[in-house]
Amino acid sequence: MSHTTALKSHRLHRSLGAAGLAATLLLGACAESAPFSYYTLVGPVAAAPATPIPLGTARAPVLIEVMPTNVPQQVQRPQLVLTTGGGQVKFLEQQRWSQPVADEISQALSQDLTRSLPAIDVYRSTHADTQAVYRIALNVQRFDSVPGSRATLDAVWSVTLNPRGVAMTCHTTVNQPVAAGGLSDGGTDYTALVLAHRQAIQQLAGQIGIAIGTLGRLSGSAMTATPASGATAGVTPGPVIACPTAS
Repeated sequence: MSHTTALKSHRLHRSLGAAGLAATLLLGACAESAPFSYYTLVGPVAAAPATPIPLGTARAPVLIEVMPTNVPQQVQRPQLVLTTGGGQVKFLEQQRWSQPVADEISQALSQDLTRSLPAIDVYRSTHADTQAVYRIALNVQRFDSVPGSRATLDAVWSVTLNPRGVAMTCHTTVNQPVAAGGLSDGGTDYTALVLAHRQAIQQLAGQIGIAIGTLGRLSGSAMTATPASGATAGVTPGPVIACPTAS
């Protein structure tokens, strides 16, 4: 190979290398500039406002304490997580929650309860030890998102009336339909999916509100029951409280 030919080959390789580097940088810049969409479960819902839940003779807002929510590990991330077929999940890098999804659920639940009961959420707030406070604990076991199909909220929850320590523990599963179809540009309508989760939380809040009302009415009674056969002498069991059913 002549010196001139070698020089041309070297320049060609340099040009191709530079072009490849420029293309890589361009693709990287495009990826970095792709817009992020942020979603929240806090805010209004499409359904009609919840009706106040009777709490016996109480007139002032009741005090509630919505504790931090536990969610499955796979959804403890900023991205929306889709449940796909074959036991697979998909993480959406550009579609994100505005805050950790556990906080989103807690705040949405608190918002629904404070509006519908009505109530005041005193979590991390000072209140008298003698005041009646309904402590709400929520353990989400499934938080499935299937675009064009459903949003599933499966949770074990409890309401404890303090300082009396009377508690109700229940299990709720809500499968909220998501309309099939997408956006006009062919993309997926993630807003409809998030709204379905929001509506599922509202249904859950309705059941928890009924439980609070039940405990509130029972708190005005002696809350005693006839000991069952074989019960330990001197121990008075609490009343059997049925969990509310889905509407």
